[in-house]
Amino acid sequence: MTRAAERLVRSGAFDLVVVDLDRHVDVPLPLLTRMLGLAEKHDAAVVFVTEKTAAAPSLGSVVSLRAESRRERTRDGEFACALTALRDKRRPAGWTHDVTRRGPDGLR
Repeated sequence: MTRAAERLVRSGAFDLVVVDLDRHVDVPLPLLTRMLGLAEKHDAAVVFVTEKTAAAPSLGSVVSLRAESRRERTRDGEFACALTALRDKRRPAGWTHDVTRRGPDGLR
């Protein structure tokens, strides 16, 4: 899956590539480094979605932003969503973005 993502970034046809990783998949550092260079070359972003605890190590040192998301039902059909930066190379870590959204009709 990560090799396919590399090809997508290499093509330059996408501004954003999202890679949803299994729980036990590690991405080799050389591949992360290549993808970083390709993303910078093509002015793109690569997002790796993982399921880890905040204390677990990141995918690698080249990761620019590591964040944790939370979602909580506030009332019927509404959800409080929060994103907290655990590590951010562009600004101080620890920032949070909170928003409340309504789910689609019929969502329980």
